[in-house]
Amino acid sequence: MNRIKFTPTVEDFGSFRLYHDTAIDLTLKGKRYSVRLGFSNDYDSDADISGKDELDTTYYVRLVLNWQ
Repeated sequence: MNRIKFTPTVEDFGSFRLYHDTAIDLTLKGKRYSVRLGFSNDYDSDADISGKDELDTTYYVRLVLNWQ
């Protein structure tokens, strides 16, 4: 699974936010549950101005329940 979201501001296209999420689902024995391993990057071009880091990276492990 891959998701990318680009959100520019209307006033200044040099000011934007970029979110990227990549994950893989590993199906468990019952096929109703799976384990999702992934990471996400959140880049904010204006964060440096306020003294924060521009890029935040998160690694995660999630338990997913399939309702179908």
